[in-house]
Amino acid sequence: MALSPYAERLISEHLSKATRRGRLSPESSKDYRRVLRYIFSSLDIAGLEWRPSKVGEKEIDFIRNDMFPCAKPETVRWYLSIFNGMLKQADNDVVEKMLLGWPQNVRTNVDWLTPHEALALIRSAVGVERPVIHLELRLWFRRIEVRRLRAQDIKEDLFDVHGKGRCGGKWRSVAWGPDTLAVLMEWEAERERMIEDAQALDPRAFAPENWIIYRRGKHLGAYGNTAVDNIVASAARRAGIEQSVSNHTLRRTGGRIAYCAGVPLVEIMEGMGHSSEKQTIRYLGLRVDELKKAQEKIYAYLQEIEKEKDGSETPRRLPERRISR
Repeated sequence: MALSPYAERLISEHLSKATRRGRLSPESSKDYRRVLRYIFSSLDIAGLEWRPSKVGEKEIDFIRNDMFPCAKPETVRWYLSIFNGMLKQADNDVVEKMLLGWPQNVRTNVDWLTPHEALALIRSAVGVERPVIHLELRLWFRRIEVRRLRAQDIKEDLFDVHGKGRCGGKWRSVAWGPDTLAVLMEWEAERERMIEDAQALDPRAFAPENWIIYRRGKHLGAYGNTAVDNIVASAARRAGIEQSVSNHTLRRTGGRIAYCAGVPLVEIMEGMGHSSEKQTIRYLGLRVDELKKAQEKIYAYLQEIEKEKDGSETPRRLPERRISR
């Protein structure tokens, strides 16, 4: 979305003054302009106030918690400090009045991890944590699907997954990731050792058909819902993640990482077992400014088609206008 001439002028005047006074180099000024234009545009699209003199706590919370889902906390803080420079110039001290804190995870009331936290969780996993976290975070399994998975459901390059739903649950197929085979082989070896150790104590020890199992002495059993959640929580604590981490956290995190990596929404929808893209959008917590990127791609594509049709070399420009409120 093109900014209004007034917004562009405000940004230019602010950056010119900062550059003249030696607070910014010409190279840094370009980066600041990019950040400021993105913040102005995102606030406007979300129906929030973007004028520096009028920005309030709602806009600051939007920038902190919603605008940069795949950015590290320190990056979000830097972006906000750039915007705060414009607020100060407009005698707006809302950021100082909010007394903002910057913990490791600056997002509040959200149920997903940053990509860096996700990697830390994967690396910290040991034993049964490895397959559980891989299935939930990397392959988007539901908790019930992890519990129901059997050895016979593991095929070459895919899983037959028994999920939730009426009449005993629905089945779907889930493809392996490039790292899945290593996780499968490691856990299968550990699972066989558990069975051998239990049967050494009691030859009658019987392993359930569930693929994810535990051993207590000579007893072999399948995990319940709470136990699966505890497996994930234990790995999260070891990884230094303070927020509560559940199956939903890992599924949402995996889907959001896929979205940030450029995976089409319809493919994420299929991988998660959702019935509609709308459901996936809500589940991943995607915002208007993220979905706007899809509209920009559609517009560019249609412009290319139109150019091929009429032979024009210059695509039409979008009008620079604002919708009055």
